[in-house]
Amino acid sequence: MKKVFIYLLVVFSPLVLSLVGCSDDDYSSNSIVGLWEMTGYRNGWIPLQIVEEGDIVVEFTKDGKVKTLGKDEGPHPFNKNSTCVYSIVKIERSIFTGQSGKAVKITDENAPKWSYFFSYSFSNDSLFLSQEAYDGWGYVFKRLR
Repeated sequence: MKKVFIYLLVVFSPLVLSLVGCSDDDYSSNSIVGLWEMTGYRNGWIPLQIVEEGDIVVEFTKDGKVKTLGKDEGPHPFNKNSTCVYSIVKIERSIFTGQSGKAVKITDENAPKWSYFFSYSFSNDSLFLSQEAYDGWGYVFKRLR
């Protein structure tokens, strides 16, 4: 049951965002700052993967760094071998809504030409990242602090 719930959250969070809509006031570059535990991830080619508690922990720092902690390697860009930075950026057209909006841009400093853009949303103490790419990655995180 837990797998089904997480899968539905990952798959349908972009749709819910497109229906609800947000104003620019709803976005804050600091809202993502904190320590997050990944609870699940998927892309268009693999089924939902449930992450065990404490296996993949990600910290978004105030100075724009992405640090991956925990016991296991996470899927890129959330793996221990990457040195990533992030910023909140405006995108011209979301693949989910067809409209302009805000996204989290994550760039691997070791491969700066590779950047990932994720639409994001928050619900209670959860963060949902949905890659702005067809068959892209989706991640669910639970806030630790």
